[in-house]
Amino acid sequence: MKEGYKTKQREEILSFFRQHPGQHITAQELCTALNGVSKATVYRALDRLVQEGLLRRYTLEGGQAACYQFSGSHSHCQEHYHIRCTQCGRLFHVQSFAMSRVAGELKEQEGFILDSSMTVLYGICRECSQKDK
Repeated sequence: MKEGYKTKQREEILSFFRQHPGQHITAQELCTALNGVSKATVYRALDRLVQEGLLRRYTLEGGQAACYQFSGSHSHCQEHYHIRCTQCGRLFHVQSFAMSRVAGELKEQEGFILDSSMTVLYGICRECSQKDK
């Protein structure tokens, strides 16, 4: 996809994501981190960076804010599943042979192609479950 305008703010936002690879960041978190960049500019830049394929957007259920992750020009981000902790809200990437096998069975038996980048399983992460003990 065609690269957008290279404004100072766009480059600052992109630089922030490059410094936080693998992290899922909301627009509000980005606005807080980049104190001098307006909210409107952040939202416009996020939309453009998603369209350019430099960021992935994850829309979560329950009216929660979408989060974004740096993907660069790599498509590897679409090759894993996600788990989300219902207590702390963190979103994790999971490479799972068992989940890939389930996706294969769904395709074979139902003709259904599962989009792993949009698949989120909910539960309690290790850290939160240890706090509860």
